[in-house]
Amino acid sequence: MKIETKFPLESTLLQDVEMLPKLRALDLTCPEFRIRHLGQHFHLNHITSLAIEAQFDEGYLLAIVNLFPALLSLRLRGSTQFTAESIETAKKRLPNCVFKFEYHLNRVQEYRNEFSDFF
Repeated sequence: MKIETKFPLESTLLQDVEMLPKLRALDLTCPEFRIRHLGQHFHLNHITSLAIEAQFDEGYLLAIVNLFPALLSLRLRGSTQFTAESIETAKKRLPNCVFKFEYHLNRVQEYRNEFSDFF
């Protein structure tokens, strides 16, 4: 399921996703994804593939890993670069998951490097 919006997504969306037990993949694009208000005992065990493009802070990676304990694929795209320590902790919690992190600032830098020969 793909959801794209110009408005922040609230944690209530995940409560709705919980009612779709056959759903395996979730792709979210939004300016902000607010997941902090969910309890520690809330988990979405049926989602195995997750892609989120939103603004994050350092704490989001571990919160997402805790919310989705069955992930096999996680792609996060945003402006925050996670520390090596956070990434290692996430990998330990989800040893079978393939992680992909894309950072807006790095993409801009890559494009600048490609075109620097022309200036």
